[in-house]
Amino acid sequence: MYAEVALAQGNFVYFLGDEFGWISPGCPVLVPFRNSTRMGIVVKVMATTTVEKVKSVKAALSEEPILGRGLISLSSIMAEYYGASQGKCIKLMLPPWVRERIKNGKPLVYESRVPDHRQAGKEPFEPKEQKLHPEVQNAISSHRFKTFLLFGEGRMDTYLASIECTLGEGREAIFLQSEIALTFGVVEKMRSKFGDCIAVLHSKLRQKERAILWEGIRRGNFGVCVGSMSAVFAPFPNLGLIIVDREDSDAYKAEQHPWHNVRDVAVMRAKIDKIPCILGSSTPSFESFYNAKRDKYELLHTGKTGRTLPVTIVDMHKEKTGALSRYLMKRTRETLDRGEKVVLFLPRKGYSQFCMCLDCGWIPYCPRCSVTLNYYKKGHKLKCHYCGYERPAPTMCENCGGIRFAYPGGGTERLEMTIKSAFRGARIIRMDKDILRTPAECERAYRDFKENGDILLGTQFVIRVPQPESVTLVGMISCDPILSFPDFRTSERVFSQIMKTKEMIKKGEIVLQTYNPQNPTFNYIKNDDYVSFYSEEFKKRRRFKLPPSSHLIRILSTSTEKEKAREFINGVAEELRKCGYQFLGASPCPIERIKGRWRYHILVKVSDPRKFFHNTSLPRAVSVEVDPRDMM
Repeated sequence: MYAEVALAQGNFVYFLGDEFGWISPGCPVLVPFRNSTRMGIVVKVMATTTVEKVKSVKAALSEEPILGRGLISLSSIMAEYYGASQGKCIKLMLPPWVRERIKNGKPLVYESRVPDHRQAGKEPFEPKEQKLHPEVQNAISSHRFKTFLLFGEGRMDTYLASIECTLGEGREAIFLQSEIALTFGVVEKMRSKFGDCIAVLHSKLRQKERAILWEGIRRGNFGVCVGSMSAVFAPFPNLGLIIVDREDSDAYKAEQHPWHNVRDVAVMRAKIDKIPCILGSSTPSFESFYNAKRDKYELLHTGKTGRTLPVTIVDMHKEKTGALSRYLMKRTRETLDRGEKVVLFLPRKGYSQFCMCLDCGWIPYCPRCSVTLNYYKKGHKLKCHYCGYERPAPTMCENCGGIRFAYPGGGTERLEMTIKSAFRGARIIRMDKDILRTPAECERAYRDFKENGDILLGTQFVIRVPQPESVTLVGMISCDPILSFPDFRTSERVFSQIMKTKEMIKKGEIVLQTYNPQNPTFNYIKNDDYVSFYSEEFKKRRRFKLPPSSHLIRILSTSTEKEKAREFINGVAEELRKCGYQFLGASPCPIERIKGRWRYHILVKVSDPRKFFHNTSLPRAVSVEVDPRDMM
């Protein structure tokens, strides 16, 4: 007998001795590889092989498979789609603690520590018509693959009814949220409805705690898994439903190889397991809405899009009052006088984007990245947001010796000082990654705002979580930094961001400050008109063969030597020309250097990434990302 074993370097065939005749797909094994011994996962068992000079499996590390056949199949499909090895995709599915325990031949967790919250004898659920669409109920009951796009606000009723129906069928459900911080409110609702059968799984848990929950899920001891990215791989033995809320969020896109999109992986897994998948959003991603338009997904409306909030657009060219316009200052003061709360959003951290000598114009840059250093007044320091490099802020210009400096482009630190000065006595809570580093700290700060705060200010987090009813004013200090990004998705991101802010509060007003009030995106936002916005944007993208009508593949070459990085990318460009592919580049990335490595990239337009990887052979010196969300 022979086994195909998935390693990080690829799949390899090994001989199975008689003592390993019981091994099946999903079992971890130790195998010789080059001059070392590696741990791999068996993905296939065969009676014969055409491979010559086959080495033997050294040891089996578990008496049973640790991954089911569904997850093994998923890893294979992911590897094919994302151009990665199956071993690297399997690595995503196993928590680090689990991998280490298996590698060292230890039990995953001690039996007494595995929680058990099985739902025994639960009566089948009879859904109410207004909460669960008949097509969704039918797909759950018949164990049939189908992807639903749930469009609109008030999606939670449908989610809860779908999960209850799934549990009534004796199966399990996965509920995905784009941010770890968003899971807290969801878990509270679910535990009040379903009891203790909820497992919360995400990467910020302590490794041991995460491994214990993972093992409990693998044994079927939970009914529902709530989490962010890693929860899509929850190893349920009898999975019946996957829900992806806010499916358009960029947070679902992995930031390291194989750069998978959790939304797409959820659909892949649902197809393998022959179960329904519900994607939900008030502003669906263009890719999902495109699939719904082509009847690949079934579009469902929540019927709760009638509530509209006024959006006031302030032209900052007419203002000379700094970060806050006169109108926003007035509305903030009126809101506080009524005893209500205010949320202010600014997509930049720190005090200033950079510091500049007023005598010669010198600006300090990061020595390891092609970006300016952000200025922090607290500590009088400069910091790079890409590599973490820090240095004291200069008191004398290193170019001309001048001592006069300007600090343009304010961030959350400066905004906090401005607010404290303008609204003395107001209780101000600031939320950004400079001061809140863990989900627990975020939860405490958010709870403090709900109970005691007057003004909440910060970066992305403050507009991603549902706010208390007492919040009646949201100020978007500036969306211009996002609109200025060299990316065809910038309008989609701004539209989605502001529309989600409208979803976040129940009543009141949104004030949007901008230096570009004529941007057509703002008219669609004021009219709550996603469909027209999609139609216009899609026409532009189709003209240039951009997603969603095609796929983009980004090929990135990096090196500590600039010439070497350029040489690698030019070699790839020559190979692509021979294969007849359309591409943009090879050229330096918008941020040419990060963490001491020079960066060059190519963007390839393809109809099917799997065919691209099948027809081309790319050097290992470059990294490849399918459907990139960040072009920087």
